[in-house]
Amino acid sequence: MSRNIKHDAPWTTTMDELLLSGISKYGLQHWEKIASLLQNKKTAAQCRARFEHYLDPRLNLKTPFSYEEEVCLLETFAIFPNQWNIIAEQINALQNNNNNNNNNVGYVRPAWLCEETYKKLKMELDYKNSEDRQNLTLEEYIQEKQQQAQQQVLSTTFEEKAAVQKSSSNFQHNANSDDETLQLAISRLANQDQKKGLRKERNNKLKEANFLAKLEANREAMDSGTLSEKQKKKYAKALMEDERTLSLQNNNHDE
Repeated sequence: MSRNIKHDAPWTTTMDELLLSGISKYGLQHWEKIASLLQNKKTAAQCRARFEHYLDPRLNLKTPFSYEEEVCLLETFAIFPNQWNIIAEQINALQNNNNNNNNNVGYVRPAWLCEETYKKLKMELDYKNSEDRQNLTLEEYIQEKQQQAQQQVLSTTFEEKAAVQKSSSNFQHNANSDDETLQLAISRLANQDQKKGLRKERNNKLKEANFLAKLEANREAMDSGTLSEKQKKKYAKALMEDERTLSLQNNNHDE
């Protein structure tokens, strides 16, 4: 009977939840048992691939590629065209070096996301060249994007400063004639500061939760017995750095 079962059906939210529940119960070693929870709709290999490429908490899927990552993507593609696993390794090495002192150490870009990002850049470039009748290269295009982003930041900063100066001037000019308006403005500013504080606290808690999830995933991977010697060394190093970071955070909380 099992030979006639198709395993190429799309993954659903329910299937992902069953997969994660199976991993929570059986760990990262018993993929056959995990696949059985999905009523054999997926093979053990498909379950493992789904977790490693889409559901592993160490994956960085939502954050847009930075300028440095896009440069690394193009440079590595020029040497290893269409070898996406190698390209992903180079980008992840760049990520880990840049974030050596942050909680994002160990977060990785999967190979499929690198390929998808490269194709997206190509499509954007082709559209821009056709619209503007230009002949930019990919390198020139991402450099132009970076310059536009920097100009946008500078422009936004200038506008915010001008708004603050104008607001301050208006407060001084109208202080004696409209005390009620002044008090309302001060109340709004205080409310904005409070919201910023809440957002900062919420972001810190989210970072801490992601860090602990990644730390636990690294521990499970080390205990799974499925890693090569090279992978063991890599995970061991990341795990040591994470535990050192956790120890420092706990000391700071105690103080």
